[in-house]
Amino acid sequence: MKNISLKASSLVVAVLATVLLIYSVPGTYEHPLATIVNKVNLIKSTSPPRIIFVGGSEVLVGVNSEMVYRRFGRTVVNMAVYGGFGISDMLHLVEPHVGKGDIVVIIPEYGVLNGDFNSDDVSNKWIFLLSPRYAFEKIYCSNGKLAFLAGDISDLLQCKIEGMWGELWMGKNPFIDGAAAYARRSNRFGDLMKNWEYVPAEKLAGRGYLLQPDPIKPVIIRTLNDFYSAAAKGNAAVYLSFSGFPAGEYERNRAVIESMADQLRKSLGFPVLGSPADTIFPYEYFSNTIYHLRFEGRDKRTAILIGAMEKAKIQPAGTKGVR
Repeated sequence: MKNISLKASSLVVAVLATVLLIYSVPGTYEHPLATIVNKVNLIKSTSPPRIIFVGGSEVLVGVNSEMVYRRFGRTVVNMAVYGGFGISDMLHLVEPHVGKGDIVVIIPEYGVLNGDFNSDDVSNKWIFLLSPRYAFEKIYCSNGKLAFLAGDISDLLQCKIEGMWGELWMGKNPFIDGAAAYARRSNRFGDLMKNWEYVPAEKLAGRGYLLQPDPIKPVIIRTLNDFYSAAAKGNAAVYLSFSGFPAGEYERNRAVIESMADQLRKSLGFPVLGSPADTIFPYEYFSNTIYHLRFEGRDKRTAILIGAMEKAKIQPAGTKGVR
């Protein structure tokens, strides 16, 4: 027993020492998913009352925060990055910074609601970077991934060193390729300002998938309600909304999507804005994935979202008695 305790203590010390080493190395993290670092810094640099969007890349590219800002006169923070970060872990990063008068709008992608709410293996290292204790306990220890921690820490160190001195060791990106969607090129609100190339409908349709005809997992509902409870204690409001989605994909998955929407309305302790059918668009409004709206689709979707927020009695900052 004494040896086990000693090994555990040594591991904790090693983890803490490595974290300090990561932070002490100069430079930035040269990797597309490092935009999560920017997002956390952004929310830290702003003050309530704000409108805070949480979601995956669908929200990163599919919400025009400038339009939301002009309508409601509140600072807007788009915290979205990549669906693989998981809404659960994203909410953990957002929660400490939510304050009185804030409005948080959570927009999960259907594939996230229909599957796993936690971060994927590519994203874990970034959660660890921003919240070491949480990631150590909730991701690496709880999910049997402790063996990957040393490699992830090594990747973070290498990524930071490459950001300062170029490709020093491996001569290649140690993470995923082709992730330009998440490059650190966001505007002052956190939106990724990139108008994606046009993709023919027949080609894009081939990138869709069938959702599983299963109810949303209880842990997902519990995670959302727990976040709402914490936010409500600080006098913040929380809403859930739905992703923009191609009409063809909606028709293929209509029964599952509407069932999930119904479950959310019945199970969540906070309001749901609109319905899935509100934000269904032609394939030509999308680009390289069925979740990435081009500018025309983004602006139409944002106008619909604003309308749903107005219907929920969300009014401009400074309006007496109204959030």
